[in-house]
Amino acid sequence: MSTSTAFSFKRWLRSLRQIESPLAPIAIAIGFYLAINLCCWVVVRHLMNSLESGSHQLTLGAVDAETGETELDRYIAQFRDQLYPNLREIQAERIKRQYLEVAQRQSFHIQLAEIFYVNYLTGLIFAPFASALAAFCLFSIGRQGWAQTDDLTIDTFKVAFAATVLTSAFMLIFDYENNTARQVELFTEYEKLQSSMQSYLATGRLYVKPNLPLSPLLAPAVAPQPVAPQPPLLDADELPAPGTPEFEEPAAPSADVRPISWIYKPNTFIEYVDNEMARLRSETVLNLDPSGVPSTQDILNQLETFTGSPVVEPANPEAAPTPQ
Repeated sequence: MSTSTAFSFKRWLRSLRQIESPLAPIAIAIGFYLAINLCCWVVVRHLMNSLESGSHQLTLGAVDAETGETELDRYIAQFRDQLYPNLREIQAERIKRQYLEVAQRQSFHIQLAEIFYVNYLTGLIFAPFASALAAFCLFSIGRQGWAQTDDLTIDTFKVAFAATVLTSAFMLIFDYENNTARQVELFTEYEKLQSSMQSYLATGRLYVKPNLPLSPLLAPAVAPQPVAPQPPLLDADELPAPGTPEFEEPAAPSADVRPISWIYKPNTFIEYVDNEMARLRSETVLNLDPSGVPSTQDILNQLETFTGSPVVEPANPEAAPTPQ
């Protein structure tokens, strides 16, 4: 390798010093942050690749180039031919649209989880480095005096301190840790719903929570499905007697709510999926904390916590009087 192309640390430092201050520290801080962010993204992407592989899901792409038929279309066709011959075309189309919407929501939540987790890991790695660098520069400024400290050290302190404050504030405002867990939880809920849809198309029935209240979405009432009796959690002689404080009267079923435990008919299944998607959509997706925005007093307090009150020494200190 020739001398002109070989890397020289001294030449690199000289090039940085030629950049107008404080652009050099800002450029280094941004580059360092992006490098950490990229490494975290590669790690998180590798960890979440198994969730996005889709090996356990129905293929939504065309499996027949001539007809454009997908694996989901084949599932629905087999469901009609082998399990429910009376399936109407509009019901089959609705089930297909529901499955596609659930898959889209899954993708949305796993991408949000990836974004939050990447920024969370980046903040955990970047903030300690920036804080330590700011503390070192502050110590150097305190020892030499502000006027005698070179511009590069002062600008590095400004950038490192600002990066520490901003990174810490973002971690509090966007609540990366809890929001990541929330996105993974919602992704799991949609994955369970998607698996239920696949099981129903494969078996023609679906077991849900016993006595699940299902509000009909259509005006005409559908005959309720028979509810299998559930065994009590306590023995008969251990159940609270009527009139005692522990006894609870069973709630009377509402006129527009029917309890179910097994789903057989496609219209009941479609209503069940719609209710589940409406329930998940109504839940909170993101948690933001505006109180994490740092105030001027918070910044001053954080500045004091680096090294305490720095002792600024003049460039040419006068000789202290000799104690007698």
